[in-house]
Amino acid sequence: MSWVDICQNIAIAALGATLRYDYITRDKK
Repeated sequence: MSWVDICQNIAIAALGATLRYDYITRDKK
């Protein structure tokens, strides 16, 4: 794997976690 692949995976994982967290917190209200 290249650094580009690693960076993309990290960015996608971070974005997914952020969206999931935002969805969960909004759902609880």
